[in-house]
Amino acid sequence: MKINKLENKLSLVSADIKGTKTVTILILFAVGSKYENKNNSGVAHYLEHMMFKGTKKRPSPSIISNELDSLGAEFNAFTSKEYTGYWIKVEKSKVEKASNILSDITIESTINKPEMDRERGVIVEEFNMYQDNPMMHIEDVFENCLYGDTPAGRDTIGTKKTITEMTRKDLQDFFETYYSAENAVLLFSGNLSGINTKSLAEKFFNKKKLNDRGKKYQKKDLVQDNQKKPVIKIEYKKTDQAHLMLGVRASHYRAKDALIAKMISVILGGSMSSRLFMNLREKNGLAYYVRTSLDSYTDSGFLVTQAGVSANDLKKAIKIILDE
Repeated sequence: MKINKLENKLSLVSADIKGTKTVTILILFAVGSKYENKNNSGVAHYLEHMMFKGTKKRPSPSIISNELDSLGAEFNAFTSKEYTGYWIKVEKSKVEKASNILSDITIESTINKPEMDRERGVIVEEFNMYQDNPMMHIEDVFENCLYGDTPAGRDTIGTKKTITEMTRKDLQDFFETYYSAENAVLLFSGNLSGINTKSLAEKFFNKKKLNDRGKKYQKKDLVQDNQKKPVIKIEYKKTDQAHLMLGVRASHYRAKDALIAKMISVILGGSMSSRLFMNLREKNGLAYYVRTSLDSYTDSGFLVTQAGVSANDLKKAIKIILDE
């Protein structure tokens, strides 16, 4: 793996993988929902959607998707609490064309207002999908229980109110503030034999707009881990199963004990031979799924066990988890 820094301060990572026929190009911006406030909650995720809605060179979503499909590409994007990423995976010979497209959509997006208004309904339905999927929604409930009404505790997607009221200016301001070369990492991974990734990066990602953005960059608020007593949060919805997450605060990802916490999560519920899988599922038959994971951010983290059980078995399940 090679790591370079371009003249415009964009970080470049190149990871050659022998025996593959494809290349994945990924650009990550170090910004997510933790950089929002209560009024623009969900703006990072909304902006992610808008990157595929048109540029000056490719003015409509159909032009972008048709061009990517014509390359036989796989492509998508994601938004988290602390970073947003866009990726394209193509056959090796098409990496230059894919780099061109990825550069265009992430640097030159016009954030077209008619497209933005159309996408509003799409994001509301995505919000509804998460609300109707308790296995996914409970993760948001848990982080809200941990961090409360703060950027760390709010849903990445925002609320129906903020989605409905989001303006083009909200998106444009966020775009100009955080989508800069200095705040990004560009990665090439796959069959890189004969490919000059630095040359591709200079050609397509050393752009004036990307280089000029970020002048009003604002750091996110640090998470305050000051819990002094146990906390519980319950959301009621008519379902056939009760979903629970039981966890404790843990270290940020650079902490000395992060690896220890990760090992604990594996032992507790990280595999089919883990203690909780054997006890909660195999011995007692209480749950189909049970898992323990370590979630680490730059300034906080938590170790948590998640399971779906009958509402009648909640107390028994909680006791088993606590005992382990």
